[in-house]
Amino acid sequence: MMMGETTSILTPVRRFLRELRPCAVPRSMRQFAEEEIILPDGPRKGMRFRVSYMPFLGFVLDAFDGEQFTDFYMTGPVQGGKTFITLVIPAAYHLFERQEGIILAAPDLDLAQAIWRERILPALERTRYKKLLPVIGSGSKGGKAKSVRLRNGALVRFMGAGGSDAQRSSHTARVILATELDKMDTAGDVSREANPVKQFQGRSAAFGDQARFYGECTISTAAGLIAQQVTEVGSNSSIYLRCEHCGGWSAPERDRFIGWETAESVIEAREKGRYVCGACGVMWSEADRQAALCSPMLVHGGQEVAPDGTITGPQPKTPVFGLRWNAMHSPMVPMAKIAAEEWESKRFEREDDEKALHQFVWVIPWEDRLQGKQLSYEMLAGHTGDYYANPLGRGDELPADVDFGIGSVDVQKAVLYWQIDGYSRDGLTRFTLDYGVEEIVQEGSDRDPTEGDLRRALDAVREHQMGTYKCLNMWVDCGYRHEGALEHVVRIWCHEQGQQVNALVGRSEGQFRSQSRRVSGKTLKLLPDVPGEMIQCRLQDDHSRLWFLDVDRLKDEVHHRLFRERGSVGYHWFPRDAANKSRTGRSRGPGSMGWILSHYMRVKREIQMVKGRERRIWVEHGAQHLWDCGCYSLAGAFVTVAELTALDADKAARQPKKPGEAKSKDIRVEY
Repeated sequence: MMMGETTSILTPVRRFLRELRPCAVPRSMRQFAEEEIILPDGPRKGMRFRVSYMPFLGFVLDAFDGEQFTDFYMTGPVQGGKTFITLVIPAAYHLFERQEGIILAAPDLDLAQAIWRERILPALERTRYKKLLPVIGSGSKGGKAKSVRLRNGALVRFMGAGGSDAQRSSHTARVILATELDKMDTAGDVSREANPVKQFQGRSAAFGDQARFYGECTISTAAGLIAQQVTEVGSNSSIYLRCEHCGGWSAPERDRFIGWETAESVIEAREKGRYVCGACGVMWSEADRQAALCSPMLVHGGQEVAPDGTITGPQPKTPVFGLRWNAMHSPMVPMAKIAAEEWESKRFEREDDEKALHQFVWVIPWEDRLQGKQLSYEMLAGHTGDYYANPLGRGDELPADVDFGIGSVDVQKAVLYWQIDGYSRDGLTRFTLDYGVEEIVQEGSDRDPTEGDLRRALDAVREHQMGTYKCLNMWVDCGYRHEGALEHVVRIWCHEQGQQVNALVGRSEGQFRSQSRRVSGKTLKLLPDVPGEMIQCRLQDDHSRLWFLDVDRLKDEVHHRLFRERGSVGYHWFPRDAANKSRTGRSRGPGSMGWILSHYMRVKREIQMVKGRERRIWVEHGAQHLWDCGCYSLAGAFVTVAELTALDADKAARQPKKPGEAKSKDIRVEY
């Protein structure tokens, strides 16, 4: 073999061995990212990473490289780059440039492995270091493994917050990457040590100030770990933008995002939504915002920015870098999209939409809304209007804003609790019109009800709701299981009345999400405007329809609407005589109508941390059947508005077209 041939064969081997050796002078993380990282997905898929795509990330990478901070906590909007900047880039840098091992931590081992497979590994495979990824051994084929060793010797160790402390104390590393922090900030049931995040950080304690911790999470509550670390323990840093009109600096927040609220449609909201400068009052155009995003400023808590860009104020006296940013800082999210989400949240008035805006768009903790307010008699008494209960029975008119009525029934062994609500079609302002108890068997009787007793009581309530009050539909809870021959009487009775009478079953949020595997019947297609995340319908073998409701989320909605400003859209009104001191559960006389408020007062919403995860719990004390009726009624109102909207569209589509006008397709209304 000729010498030249030997040299040509050894060249790639020598290059490969050279890349296995640590760099004598490692590049900065910013330089490494811009020279080595290629974006694996998104609008810029296949392009090399550049700080200029989201300029404030330059401050973050510089902070990672500096000596001022050792721990980094990041929270931002959904799809706002949290995982990429906090996990993907540091993982690549430490594994390849520094050639050192890392610990990848998550609430459970499966999630840690999934983050590696689905978020980090695709980015690593696009770099020139792909050949350093394992081709044999644990984790080389993409399966589940407790660790992955790269061909340069660096080890990726996966750790989960669940289980015993032993599985988190068997490995050390200088660098720890963690995700979903708020789901593992308390110790588990089998743990005797500190919360898992503290235990993870303990794995790098031997490295002292050279240890590095990178953590990210979507913000949850003010008591959550990410909010505490960013704002209280950490530097409480934010990104300021410069107004192109006055030169003033400010951090864009929700309270200065305006214009969309006066829109008549989502299209108009998209056109009108603007951020208004806090200094000069000018409403930014999208071009103004994009220009401002090109020259951001990193400002720590307690600091201010002068018009010339000079930062004044003390440096953070903490080794923890905590940064929060929102959707206004993301160049790929136009203000029109934010405005549309704001408008739709206000229009539909669903608490989940408002929560999503808080956490996923504006990155604001949801704590106060979740747990801070509870129902009381004084508060509920303030909801009384200028009408009396059973207005039609008194010969009075219905409130002027009532467009349609919904009847609801909660079935118990010996009685039916029932309620009639009137709603405005626009915004679903609610007027509770009448409510009461229909006996299945006489109070005090010790005999079991018969099918005839049950049917008679149901017929009586139906006549009042559908006959006297002309409710568009009626929603009847089948959750109480009468035994023997009465087991399915309520559902069968509903089916016999026609599609205006709906049989329903309430489910907790967890049951509702997993019920598809355990509930009989074929899932029916709902109209687009029906909130499918809390309402489903299934066709049973006897061709009857059975509705399934996520009562936890519906209770959230009812609760949320009770705290609206008096008289606002979506407000809940009670009759004038609902506010009195006689509130006994079985009383039905005209002087005791206030007992409906006691049913609402007996529920309390709490947020608990269960095994490191936030869990909403409804605590109920005593009879609260009319509260349940209120939840069923709101579900019925959601469905009814969707039906009316579809019928209007269908009617418009069937109107004769003018000569030369294009013929549109009929809209099919179906479940």
